[in-house]
Amino acid sequence: METFSLSDTVSLEEMLAARERRVERRGELSVRFRTTLVGVSMNIPGPVKTGPLIERAFGDGWRALLQWLAAAGFAVEHAEESRRKTGPEGLLAVRGNALEVKKIAVRFEAVFPAGRLFDVDVFTADGEAVPRARAGAPERRCLLCGGDAKACGRSRTHSVPELQKRVRTILEEFYAGKP
Repeated sequence: METFSLSDTVSLEEMLAARERRVERRGELSVRFRTTLVGVSMNIPGPVKTGPLIERAFGDGWRALLQWLAAAGFAVEHAEESRRKTGPEGLLAVRGNALEVKKIAVRFEAVFPAGRLFDVDVFTADGEAVPRARAGAPERRCLLCGGDAKACGRSRTHSVPELQKRVRTILEEFYAGKP
């Protein structure tokens, strides 16, 4: 199964528009539900953000995250997901303390087999992002060298092909032996 859909190259403008669309949708859900919101997407480096293996991993991770939240006693009042060329994404309205939900999100990213590729953002009912540090978690680590992911991204320490190869390896290891 292919990891990346080479026909779906995404421009910077499309990524920025997708980000704006997510912010707008979060605002709509915030007004509607007045509760903790969870945004789920994937950290896929480079101009191609989707493909069969990425889509499959998102679906499996999405279902797993819903199970983790339910097991922790959080009620999901609303769930929506979309598949776009800018990458799969989802939004949840979760009844519960945003910091406690963030702790679940951080643990999911660390423990779920493909969790390192997920970006699970948590927002209070007032729309404030809950940072990883507040949940007692360190900053994200680089997929390749283990350094600060933001610093490596800003300085372009690693090439896109190197990063894509690592993403492919993570996903292939996750699905090794699975039908």
